[in-house]
Amino acid sequence: MSIIDEILKDVREDENWLRITNRSEWEKSPGSRASVYDKKACNRLINKNIDAERWPLAISSYKKYPCFLFSEDDVATNGKYFYSTKDYYIHYIKKNGENVKIQADILTNYGTIHKLIDKFQPDTDEENKLVNAFNRIAYTIGAFCPIWKNPGGRGAVKDTVWDKLLNSGLVDSEGKINKECIGLEDRKNEKINNRHKEKLFLIIPENKVPQSVISGLFFQDYFSYDWELITKVGNINELNCREAVYGYIKIIIVLIVQRSYRIISNYQGNVLREDDKKIIKEALNIIGLDAVECIYSKKKR
Repeated sequence: MSIIDEILKDVREDENWLRITNRSEWEKSPGSRASVYDKKACNRLINKNIDAERWPLAISSYKKYPCFLFSEDDVATNGKYFYSTKDYYIHYIKKNGENVKIQADILTNYGTIHKLIDKFQPDTDEENKLVNAFNRIAYTIGAFCPIWKNPGGRGAVKDTVWDKLLNSGLVDSEGKINKECIGLEDRKNEKINNRHKEKLFLIIPENKVPQSVISGLFFQDYFSYDWELITKVGNINELNCREAVYGYIKIIIVLIVQRSYRIISNYQGNVLREDDKKIIKEALNIIGLDAVECIYSKKKR
């Protein structure tokens, strides 16, 4: 499989978990994939209680993050992570032996973006391309991440990557980088179903400066060169005109593709190199965004 194929691979394309009866339709009509996958209505799912963010392809992508040291054969080992097929969660075993269960989540809820699309129906070729492109990459690995809790809800207007980052402990209320954060080893083991966003992405064992957490989780492109979030629109109701809505969707698409590339290539550099940009732009071209540039890829921090 080429790196482009990996970037654009839908984590739901796993025949052991989702029975896709019409492969050509799946490929040609990404907008119909949501109804095929819908947990409440679908009889094609092997297990309706497990979201795609905990399916094998997503889990395999998390294991590529160099900030997570997984044990061999997923055996519980002090100071390491492991993936349990008993509950389909990642676990971290603290050095004192305490078992910490770690969630995973889609960064920007599919239904959240489609609330915008329903409100501002596409009426140009460019807008239709953006909708198709989002449908195509909404469930690729760049759209997922292990997290401390699962704060959102289906279609919630604030269940976006920006709202998650703003309330994660990595940045302050203005979106500027914090000075320090607390790792898993020094935190209490809270209930996984607690929906609060506090410390959402702080799932690396030791205390780290926020910049290294961001780089470890491949969020570099979501921040400016002064380590400030490039957009702070956590609530999509704040987007009240067509230009803002489709500009927002375009940013989401490009950043998901860039993050997928970073995960696959294990590239944590702050600056995208020319070869990186070439591959990312080729992936964007395939999903119909042939004139779109990479985001924040020219300056050094």
